[in-house]
Amino acid sequence: MIYAYAGYGQYWLLDKMERAEKAGNFDEVEKLNRRMGAVFDRSAMYARALLRLRDDGFDEALSQGWDAVKEWTTPIFSEKKTRKC
Repeated sequence: MIYAYAGYGQYWLLDKMERAEKAGNFDEVEKLNRRMGAVFDRSAMYARALLRLRDDGFDEALSQGWDAVKEWTTPIFSEKKTRKC
């Protein structure tokens, strides 16, 4: 689901936005830009929800800033074994 939202925002909406910009339709560009933001927000929401379900401590790391998140993710995503969600 996350990949679907990110792909939709990255490729389809970006293509439409570039076409509208070339055509001089800047109202459409603004509308599509807002839509892209909403799509990326939704994909980030799903990613955070999955991290909360899969691994303990995500919210605590997130509340402490980006350096804490990077420190939290290093041992989790460096493991060689496959995890089940």
